[in-house]
Order: sequence, then structure tokens, then C-alpha cells
Amino acid sequence: MKDSTAENTLLKPEELARALQVSLRWVFEHSSPSSKNPLPVKRVGRLLRFDLGDVMQWIDKQGGGTNAITKL
Repeated sequence: MKDSTAENTLLKPEELARALQVSLRWVFEHSSPSSKNPLPVKRVGRLLRFDLGDVMQWIDKQGGGTNAITKL
């Protein structure tokens, strides 16, 4: 059983925007259910949380690679 804190950490929208070097608006627009291909998001009530591993897989599927990701 893996016990990695980094793998289990959920990011707030602001943290994800900083990690991806995109605007907070971009994160919200791409996590909307009405988006054509929304970011993988976990909803906790009204709060949005993002698993960085899931988001990185989503980026890879988009053909963007991981070059957009900054060091965490």
C-alpha cells in the first residue's frame, strides 16, 4: 500500500493555477461541467479540489505534455 502524502494531496483552485502557470479564471472555466473537456475535479460541497496526478494525466491526454507544470 502506497503512503505518499504528495499523491494524496488535493489542491485548491489557486494552487492548481499556480502549479500550471495559468490564471485562476482558466482553472474555473476548464473545471466547469459545461466545458467541452473539463478538468478532473473533486467537489466537496461547493468547494473544488484537484488531484495533481489526475490533472497531469488529463494534460497528457490533451497532447500538452507536462511542460506546463512548474516544480512543486
